[in-house]
Amino acid sequence: MERSSSLELTGVALITGAGSGIGEACAHAFAREGIKAAVLCDVNSAGLEKVATGLVTTATNPRFETLTLVVDVSKEAECQRMVNEAVARFGRIDYAVNCAGITRPRCTVDEYLTAAYQAIIDVNLSGVFYCMRAELAQMLKQEPSAAASITNPNIKGSRGSIVNIASICSVVGVPGGSAYVASKHGVIGLTKTAAAEHAANEIRINAVLPGFIRTPLMVTPIQLEALDRIAKYQTPARRSGEAEEVAAIVVFQSSPR
Repeated sequence: MERSSSLELTGVALITGAGSGIGEACAHAFAREGIKAAVLCDVNSAGLEKVATGLVTTATNPRFETLTLVVDVSKEAECQRMVNEAVARFGRIDYAVNCAGITRPRCTVDEYLTAAYQAIIDVNLSGVFYCMRAELAQMLKQEPSAAASITNPNIKGSRGSIVNIASICSVVGVPGGSAYVASKHGVIGLTKTAAAEHAANEIRINAVLPGFIRTPLMVTPIQLEALDRIAKYQTPARRSGEAEEVAAIVVFQSSPR
């Protein structure tokens, strides 16, 4: 496939939640931009293999490689193993996208079961923390990439870039979604803090806050119909978004442009 544009992405990308939805779209977007390797991570092994197979035709770099890893980001040790295996294979991590996330049926705060609340926090918030910590530890060891921006010679090479997938729920309250909303608010706090801590270390850390996006989290036609109906009346575009639109923002934030 011919390269669609040049965001000067030539390194190694690690993506959690890569087995479907926004994570899958990010993998394809990176491959299309010419990265040399993608580390695809998810709890869904079948989804990972499907995405890896699809990247063969999407990738524009003739030497493109993939590594698939089954990872549960709610487990600290698995997040560290993920980074260790990625570095053992490719030597470094240039772009990390922390996309793994879950949701649960809605209920009010007074009715929320502790186990259901904790399950969401473990994946959506603690998982991002575990992944970021391991990714940052590796990026701090790396020399800045030799590939500074072609279009702007004043931009130096980077030790790495991290993009966390948050949500519109990071900035608003949603009745019935206390655990999810709390987890996504927390992701913004982590992102802002880490970005302030590591900007001087030539590591960029950002977040994307998708709104109403059609993904496998909306698993039934009824749920998708409800999503589209809500989006029609609550978004300026009058429609739901697509995972590919989020991925386009992610790859731009990852680039030196």
